[in-house]
Amino acid sequence: FGNNTLKDVFDYEPVQKDWKPEYESLLMGIQACMWTEFCNKPEDVDYLLFPRLAALAEVAWTPTGTKDWSGFLKRMDIYNAHLAEKGIVYARSMYNIQQTVTPVNGHLEVNLECLRPDVEIRYTLNGSNPAMSSHRYDGPIRVTKTQMVKAATFMDGKQMGEILDLQLTWNKATAKPLLGNKKNEMLLVNGLRGSLKYTDFEWCNWSRNDSISFTIDLLGKEKLNKFAIGCITNYGMGVHKPKSIKVAVSDDQATYRDINELKYTPEEIFREGTFVEDLSVDMRGTVARYVRVTVEGAGECPFNHVRPGQKSRVYFDELIIE
Repeated sequence: FGNNTLKDVFDYEPVQKDWKPEYESLLMGIQACMWTEFCNKPEDVDYLLFPRLAALAEVAWTPTGTKDWSGFLKRMDIYNAHLAEKGIVYARSMYNIQQTVTPVNGHLEVNLECLRPDVEIRYTLNGSNPAMSSHRYDGPIRVTKTQMVKAATFMDGKQMGEILDLQLTWNKATAKPLLGNKKNEMLLVNGLRGSLKYTDFEWCNWSRNDSISFTIDLLGKEKLNKFAIGCITNYGMGVHKPKSIKVAVSDDQATYRDINELKYTPEEIFREGTFVEDLSVDMRGTVARYVRVTVEGAGECPFNHVRPGQKSRVYFDELIIE
């Protein structure tokens, strides 16, 4: 099932638009693959299979044009109780909250949503766990400083999903504009760090990894002591830090002067494991408005790598300027 949510599976359409009646004899059904290389115990497999298999079955047996998401969810509540009675560890992720944190005109906007339209989202800003008496989420939360946002879903007065902990951190780069206004690069200044899962939608990546460049506008001259950027390594997927990172600054966006550079050897780049590092350089107290970052990718994974010959990829999560 990969990273598909229950809604993704439910919305799957196995019949193509160019379907013809004569193809009917060729239709055998639908299938889903469950890859277990990251499953360490049977409960992990159960968690990924259920209740997604129910969504797949719904797609297979429901006539075209008659799928009903709201009705399906109500039936899922009964089905999930049946799974629990059998001791099956099923995913309750349908009750969890998905967040999007976006820089907007010098502040951050925190948007929260849940696949279930029949739950309430309650949140806190003081570090306490949310309860039914906490603020009800009715729209984006505005953040202008280091802030802990906690949220959870509730139904009939009962907490349904896991508590979402969003630790938003603030530095001189947070919520500042990046030249070019590329949507993926906004993740670099949204104050939210990525997890050990590089597919968690908080890691910025590029289609071309041989040469990457971006520039941040601090909107005024600032004294710069330290530059750092979060970088993830996932050896099994060929995700590694780059060969080099060069930092340059400018006062007018026309003339740039180099400040410092990081270089890494193949041994340092292609380390095994899954981990996050902050790659940092001394900015030497430089005063400037614009900071340009130029990154050179590491190229192909070496012959003794688990993915020999594959282009290594770079994933950054946050720019930190102090």
